[in-house]
Amino acid sequence: MDETRVRDVMISGAKAVFAAEDEPMEKAINEFLSQPDVHTLFIVDRHNKYKGAVKLHYILNWVKLKLGMEIVSRSSIRSVDSLQAFEVVKLCQSQTIGDILSSGPEVNPEATLAQALQIMVLEQATELPVVDKAGVFLGEIKLPQLLSKMLGDALKTGPVCETGT
Repeated sequence: MDETRVRDVMISGAKAVFAAEDEPMEKAINEFLSQPDVHTLFIVDRHNKYKGAVKLHYILNWVKLKLGMEIVSRSSIRSVDSLQAFEVVKLCQSQTIGDILSSGPEVNPEATLAQALQIMVLEQATELPVVDKAGVFLGEIKLPQLLSKMLGDALKTGPVCETGT
């Protein structure tokens, strides 16, 4: 089994997509607009400590609310639970990126690629923040890079399992 570490294939903090928690929502919108393949914006404090993430769909819902569009259809309004209602209120009142961030999975730079892939599969994530033991944001790892490295190594060493005919 390959023991390549996350630190070996991660995108370093300087090149990763992140923003400070006290920045305005427009900053998040601009980050998503400038990089259309990004679905998650990682959020840090002024000491570069990882605070959470903002998913693209939260930003889209925020924009819809600001434009006066519905984010919950009128036909399903009766089935909205209190958590969904709380999310709508939270979006309406948000001013900064930190107002809508949520916690999520993260990975240590010393984790193996197999461990990172397991987290991605379990959490249905295509991007993970790489965070050290002190909570400092170091960068990110994306599913395409992770799979490219893992599959490239597998092709060099041969299949892990074989199927019989």
